[in-house]
This record gives sequence, structure tokens and C-alpha cells, in this order.
Amino acid sequence: MKKMLNNQGQVLLIVAMIMALASAYTLIMIDKSVHATKINKAINDEKAALWLAEAGVEKAVWCLNQTAGTNCGGTFGASYIGESNMNLGNGTVTTTVSGDTTSKTVIAVGHSSGGQTKTVHIGASSAPGTVTQSGFDFAVQATGGGVTLSNNAQINDGPTYSDADIVCSNHAETERDVYVSKSGGKIDGCENIRDAHADKVLNSQVSRNAYYKNNPADISGTTVGGTKYPGSATPTPRGLPVFDLDFWHAAAEAGGTITGNYSPPNGSTLGPKKINGNLTIDGVTVTITGPVWVAGNIILTNGANLRLSLDFGSASGVLLADNPANRANSGLVIINNNATITRSPVDGSYIFFVSTNTRTDQWSPAINIGNNVDGGVFYATSGCATVNNNGLATAVAGYKVYLANNTFVNYDNTGQTPVSMKLATTKAGPWRPVQGSRSE
Repeated sequence: MKKMLNNQGQVLLIVAMIMALASAYTLIMIDKSVHATKINKAINDEKAALWLAEAGVEKAVWCLNQTAGTNCGGTFGASYIGESNMNLGNGTVTTTVSGDTTSKTVIAVGHSSGGQTKTVHIGASSAPGTVTQSGFDFAVQATGGGVTLSNNAQINDGPTYSDADIVCSNHAETERDVYVSKSGGKIDGCENIRDAHADKVLNSQVSRNAYYKNNPADISGTTVGGTKYPGSATPTPRGLPVFDLDFWHAAAEAGGTITGNYSPPNGSTLGPKKINGNLTIDGVTVTITGPVWVAGNIILTNGANLRLSLDFGSASGVLLADNPANRANSGLVIINNNATITRSPVDGSYIFFVSTNTRTDQWSPAINIGNNVDGGVFYATSGCATVNNNGLATAVAGYKVYLANNTFVNYDNTGQTPVSMKLATTKAGPWRPVQGSRSE
């Protein structure tokens, strides 16, 4: 009997121990569940606070682009200063905006209902969006078609580079250094060269040094004011500037498409835009406000005046003539007599005319710049660029370049700074984020 009682006591003790362990385990699991719930709530509160801050940033950029302060706490546009304790969902957000007329710092602080706080900082800008591609390092540059200067043509304040011969006529001048990278290639008949670099420098006037192959045959008829360097290496070929066609197609198309030939009215603006046809600016003034892709010909005629919006600042505008379906006969740039091309007044700003046409005949070229045309940078990626009598250009590049009588290429004021291809993808405004956000 006593033994039975002892056994029963042991069983009760074991049961009691098991129940105690089960209770302890249950309490532990309950505690873990409560803790996990708290963690999840904290995470959700943190996410909510970050969402509030990001929403505040988005609203701030929206208000910077508004023309009334009704939904922005009273201020708007470049004068928008932010808002305090805006109710949004189950929390609040406070934004502060500071900066000048083209650059702002936006700080948004989100407060979740659970007491979490998150801060997001961004930069915003209304300056033109830009991309810089390889610049025009030379006033005039050509590849296989070479460069021809007719009577009294002048290349001022910048060097000239060609992968084929450079030939001048009757007092044509190249004011800076001249290079021909063709093996056996020549500089012939050019005046006022600073330094000459070619296998042959013939019938020319070099004010400083001449670098050439064989003495005296390859310096025949040339006067050299400095030092002669026979046995010099042929200059290395230089590729034409890089111009990303796909990028500029997309940048222009972002502003929509005009179907068919288009002649904008006087005083109108143009860009960004794609034109599926010819663009003709006929005796009127048009202001460029973004890149323009013409899948046809670009024609300026009857004293047309093409201006670059002042909003571009130091950036440049692009007019691209490119018809991928017919580059042999389309994609021409034709600028007739007395047209005026006006850039932004800020240094470094130009209007770039780019043609992908493949014509290499100087009398029927890809780019044809008429008499008395003033201004512009011209680039025939695969064809000839011709500047006619009394034409004035900032820089010219192409497979071939032909400068007719009395033509001037005035590269820059110092001859030291290359013409930059800092090209604008948009004009100034609208306001947009320019830096990645940073949360705290």
C-alpha cells in the first residue's frame, strides 16, 4: 500500500512538472508573439513615416510648378516655401523649401500615427536638363573629304584638322594651327598659319613652325617664320565629334510629334518636338525651347530669324535633320541668304545644326549655308558642309567642308576654349528632382 502511494506521488509530481513546463512555454510564446507584434507595428510605422515624407517631397515639387497657391498653403512656384503639419492618411508631414530661382533644397519630415519620424532630402532644379558629348575641338574639322577654302575665306581663333588635304585659294587664311593626318597629305596655298602639321606643306605662309616629311620637297614654296622640322610624324587621325542619334531622337520625341511638313508662325516657339516632314522657317522669328528632330529637311529662308530661348543659359540647342529611311536624299540643312541664328547671350551657348545626309558634293551638300547667314554650329556627320559667300559660322565639321569666297568661321574669342557640346534636353523649367533622395 505504501509503495502504491509513493508511486502515485511520483506520478503527480511528474504531471505537475509537465504542466509547469507547458505553462512556462505558453508564457514564452505569448511574450514572443507580443514582441513580434510590437516589432511589426514599429516597422509599419516606420514605413508609414517614410511614405509620408516621400509624399511631402512630391507635393513640394508639384507646388513649385503651380501658378496659384490654393492647394499649397498660399505660396507657389519659385516662391513656394513649404507647409507645416499637413494631414495625410494617418499621419502628418512638414515640408520646407529653400534656394534661389533655379535651384531648391526640399526637406520633408513625415510623422506616423505611431510616433515614428522619417526625413527625406532632395534637390530640385528648373535649369535646363543637359548632356555633354564630345566637343568641337576645332573651328573646322573634316574626315575623308578634306577642307577647301576659296578666295579670302578665313578660319579665325581656332585650329583646323582634316584626315585629307587642306587646300586654300588666293589669300585664304587659317589663323591657328592646321593639321592633315593623311599619309602623304598636304596643306597647300594657305596663309597665316600659326603651326603647320602635315607630310607636305606647300605654297603656304607659316608664321611659326612647320612639321613635315622631306626637306626641301615637302616644304616647297612655303615661308616659315619659325623653325622647320623635317622628318616629323604624320598627325594621328581624329574622329568627328560624337553625336548620339538615338538619345536625341528620344529627347525630341518626348515633346510629341507633328505629322507632315511644318511652317511655324511668327513669334512661335518650337521644341522639344519631332517633325515627320520638312521644317520650313520662312521669313519669321521662331524661338527654340528644346531639341527638334526633323525626319525631313530643315529650311530657313527669306531672312528667317531662329533664336535660342534665354532659358538655355550656357547650354546649347539642337536641330537634327535625320531621315533614317532616306539619308541619301533627305535630312538636309538648307539655310538661305540673310538668315539670322541667335544663341543665348551666355558664353558657351549655341544652336547646333546636325545633318545625317550623305551627300559629299560641295555644290549639292548635306548642309548648305547661304550668303550673309550669321551664326550657328554646323555638323554634317556623313556629308559635306558648305558655307557660301560672306557666311559666318562658329564651327563647322563634316566628312567634307567647303568654305566659299569671303566666308568666316569665328571659333571663339580666345582660341583656347573648345566649343562645348553641352546640349540641352529641355529648356528651363519645369521644376524637377535632380538628386537621389536621402532618408534619415
